[in-house]
Amino acid sequence: MGDLSAEVFGLIAVAERGEAPSWDPAEEAIGARLPGDYKRLIDRTGAVVIDDWLCLFGPDERNASADIAVLIEERERAWAELRQAGAELPLKYFVPGDRLLAFAAVEGTYFFWHARDGVAPEEWPVVVVDEDVESWYDLDMSATECIYQVLVGDVRLEPFDDLFGGAEHGAVRMAE
Repeated sequence: MGDLSAEVFGLIAVAERGEAPSWDPAEEAIGARLPGDYKRLIDRTGAVVIDDWLCLFGPDERNASADIAVLIEERERAWAELRQAGAELPLKYFVPGDRLLAFAAVEGTYFFWHARDGVAPEEWPVVVVDEDVESWYDLDMSATECIYQVLVGDVRLEPFDDLFGGAEHGAVRMAE
């Protein structure tokens, strides 16, 4: 899986943040080390909203709505509630040692890493789940590859098919 953090940064119109955030508290709260390509991107951009649609989360203890640890905790709680309610979810993501760790969203559609015990974070593929939890998209690529390909229009998924494409994208930091 590739690191396209520099290419994604080059696509979005956001000033590089000065000091990189500490990922340690977020990774401790999550209980896992996160992929380096995504951390390198967020180190440069901070938590951002791209084109008013695509939210990328990062470590931000001051702003819970932008904090990746809060996002992951909320999504894991939602999965537990859905499973307890008897929702039919693909079992391959909910076996011992596997987790879906959210890192981005377009409204109610979430982007997850399919984290698996014994697999390096840099090898975790991306899973996109629509807001109705009916469509699941397995993408054998890193988070930054996925973000890049969504932004340039190479990956077009029904939940946000017509929102992205092209070479220029605006972004604002979530904390602003």
